[in-house]
Amino acid sequence: MEPHVRRFFLLVIQRTLAALLAATIVLYIGDYVYARLRLAKATPTDPVETITINPYYEVPQKSGKFELYSLDPQQVTCVHAIFPHFGDNACWYVKRQGNKPIAIP
Repeated sequence: MEPHVRRFFLLVIQRTLAALLAATIVLYIGDYVYARLRLAKATPTDPVETITINPYYEVPQKSGKFELYSLDPQQVTCVHAIFPHFGDNACWYVKRQGNKPIAIP
């Protein structure tokens, strides 16, 4: 590949990465401002929610099967947003990850 073509591709890649980074930053700031405004209004659609998750251990047995041990239900505070804010994870993430087994090696 010729040097000027290689430089062009590098420039395109750099600008694309810079645009993606800028878009992510703008999305994060907009998400935070929207959550902060909803929190300030204190309406029934507050962005913060408490979800109950049921964690459990997944312990491997010698036979190759797994035994499950339930833990006590836990209350987890989350925020209805795309990204985590206010020290809490996003609710979509908590709902997805909250009921996954905790693997014991």
